[in-house]
Amino acid sequence: MKKILHYVLRAEDLASTAGGLVNLILRDRIAVTGHEISHAKFTPGGITADGVPVTVKDRLRPGQDLRIVLEEDGADEEKVPPAEGPLDILYEDEDLVAVNKQAGTVVHPTHGHHTDTIANFLAWHYRTEGEETVCRIAGRLDRETSGVLLFAKNRAAAGRLYRERQDGEFVRTYLAVAEGLFPPERREGTVDLPLEKAPDSLVRQQVAEDGRGASALTRYRVTSEDAGRGLSLLSLHIDTGRTHQIRVHMASLGHPLLGDSLYGGHGDAEIAAAAGGYSRTMLHAASLSFRQPFTGEELCIHAPFPPDFAAAYERFAPGRQHLTHDFPPLWNSGSRTLILGSFPSVKSREDSFYYAHPQNRFWKVLAEVYGEPVPQTKQEKTCFVLSHGLALWDVIESCDIKGSQDSSIMNAEVTDLPRILRKSRIDRIFVNGAAAYRLYEKYQEPVTGIRAVQLPSTSPANAAWTQKKLAAAWAAVRCEQ
Repeated sequence: MKKILHYVLRAEDLASTAGGLVNLILRDRIAVTGHEISHAKFTPGGITADGVPVTVKDRLRPGQDLRIVLEEDGADEEKVPPAEGPLDILYEDEDLVAVNKQAGTVVHPTHGHHTDTIANFLAWHYRTEGEETVCRIAGRLDRETSGVLLFAKNRAAAGRLYRERQDGEFVRTYLAVAEGLFPPERREGTVDLPLEKAPDSLVRQQVAEDGRGASALTRYRVTSEDAGRGLSLLSLHIDTGRTHQIRVHMASLGHPLLGDSLYGGHGDAEIAAAAGGYSRTMLHAASLSFRQPFTGEELCIHAPFPPDFAAAYERFAPGRQHLTHDFPPLWNSGSRTLILGSFPSVKSREDSFYYAHPQNRFWKVLAEVYGEPVPQTKQEKTCFVLSHGLALWDVIESCDIKGSQDSSIMNAEVTDLPRILRKSRIDRIFVNGAAAYRLYEKYQEPVTGIRAVQLPSTSPANAAWTQKKLAAAWAAVRCEQ
């Protein structure tokens, strides 16, 4: 599937593009690579302005529409034969498709699996839809691992996702159940050990010695324990993507993953029964955060727990729902002040927007602070926030919770605040209420290094504070904007 990108030159672009030079518009405004430009130069109609072919040395006038065509190389198509099979699509746009990979399914054709992989199933899906699409994997998952798996639907998207991975903006969060209880000093840490193939096995990997092997780095944190069964629930991120990386690294610490017989783990009949008798490693790719390669929109895709992992997870959070923050932060590069809540309420999760409960006074209070009408729609609220240099997010990315009760939060995974701090002017952080402040102080302040200011909660539960009193306290967010 070819990709067409375009940009309409503005008068204010002339100074930074040497008077509208096509080459600079392509590189700086459309953000295509030198290789993509070179390829398009030799493609009929590859680079045009208002439909007329141009060269990279030409100059455009404001108002002209520059277009570049990024053609696909069809040579890869025959490598993945179409084959009908189950697909659970979590997200799709013209450039990407994310699927919920089931444990036991292979990602891409390999020895012994030529037509029963997710890549085969996607090839079949798009052929039946009448689309000429070559899907390229953006980060593999082991056969036994379940969860979010992303594919690029064109070469240009694949290249941009690769650069996101290199820049640390492509972040996959794993959850795992490990055997044994971690001592206090090892409940959070980093494993930086190179890996190599084990000489006595076709599939097993091992920690390499004497300077051999490929570099591999895994960051982990214990989020909960089942002391009775001697199990630990882990949240993990990997900075590299080696085969069996998490499994080998956890085994090297003396904590193999539950069900991972290849690296010393033991099975669990109760959990296997939840999956129809299939026993596998308890490792799940729970979420994937990245930017849409062309629009820049922040995306966070979550995969629900399969039955066996849900059965294992229930042991750590009885009576609670495991929920994830499924809408992005509200900010831009001009944001200076970040306002954090704890975790979206039930109503906010339903509406996929901040402070959606009609009795929450957040929007009324901010409107009073800035002397403006109360914004009503999502678009009005977005414009209000960004026009005042504000940003909105929450402390917690995912957790186990009862309804909207912050006091019931367990197994919290935090949002990636440094990601937006690096790309904005934010130098002040306010938190909405005591619960959010405690969570920020515990999980986020050691990472951001910014001392947050606690403001009284705008929740209707905080009835002791009238709207007038709240507005007086919240006036602090307006200072020095």
